[in-house]
Amino acid sequence: MPHVGGVAERLLRVAAAADVGARSHQASGGTYGSPRLQHELRRRGFPIGRNRVMRLMRHEALCGRPRRRFRRTTARDPQAAPAPNLLAQRFTVAKPNTVWAADITALPTREGWLYLAVLLDLYSRRVVGWALDRQLETRLVMTAWRRALALRRGGITPIAARNTLAPPISASWRRTASAAV
Repeated sequence: MPHVGGVAERLLRVAAAADVGARSHQASGGTYGSPRLQHELRRRGFPIGRNRVMRLMRHEALCGRPRRRFRRTTARDPQAAPAPNLLAQRFTVAKPNTVWAADITALPTREGWLYLAVLLDLYSRRVVGWALDRQLETRLVMTAWRRALALRRGGITPIAARNTLAPPISASWRRTASAAV
């Protein structure tokens, strides 16, 4: 009867793998598909093939969620000429508050996208202004700019280097930046 014991052992291993797999799938937020789940189970010591993982996932009604695709958030105006590259890739600066660099990034969250605008002083490499908003609008950039000016008390000549944002944002920024100096 060793054969029956072997089958029972295998069933216990499969049940344990299914339990661990279901918990791993849940811990991933439901994103793990069979390849990542198989990798996770093997990492935890279960010698298991991908087909068995797919069968277990079907049995447990688990399915992986695909990663989000790239989403374009701004549309460039083809008629607008880009600003001159006054920085020319010289990121080393001799004095504080002479050159600030800025960037905007989109952050995926469970409640939707958040947009983060950050300004860095290239001398100290410190964040001098930032803003977070649910919408990519002019006020995001302007809030970060105002925070930077309040923190560093001005002393910077504003320039737009390779500005690829929509013209209304650029025009608004130029008006506010000119008034702040």
